[in-house]
Amino acid sequence: MEARFQIGEKVKIANYPDTSMIGNEVEIINVHHSNFSPQKGYVDEWLYNVWDGKKSLGWAPECDLEPLQLSSKQIRYE
Repeated sequence: MEARFQIGEKVKIANYPDTSMIGNEVEIINVHHSNFSPQKGYVDEWLYNVWDGKKSLGWAPECDLEPLQLSSKQIRYE
């Protein structure tokens, strides 16, 4: 499984406890792959440490972030 985002990439917040942050642009400053036991209720996922330009906002799971624009790999032609 490959990380969707890379260090230095700018992404958009799609989900955050403080709803005023949703839609804000942040930068990925660190990437970590968590590989816990699914039998214990943990999932295999990528986590991203994000920076808003002033401070770290902490670790966010991949599902809470969106690319700023669709890459050629994400565009589907119908």
